Amino acid sequence: MSAETKQALHDAIEAHIADENGERAIVGAYVVLADNTDFDDIDHGNNLVFAVSDGNRFAVRGLVEAYHDIIASDWAYDDPDD
Repeated sequence: MSAETKQALHDAIEAHIADENGERAIVGAYVVLADNTDFDDIDHGNNLVFAVSDGNRFAVRGLVEAYHDIIASDWAYDDPDD
């Protein structure tokens, strides 16, 4: 990832957090995961995972673990919207 693209991603994350949580919110570590498929290879069922993170490695690992726990707890309960 180029430095310009990484900066644009960071700026977009900061703007989103500020929009959701107010101007005083500060972005520390972040993790971006994206499932993607190459259209030229779509018939072969090969998917790719794009991952980028920034910040302290312990904080990044903590974000991944916390998300894992959130997903696990969400799956343990019936969805009230169903």
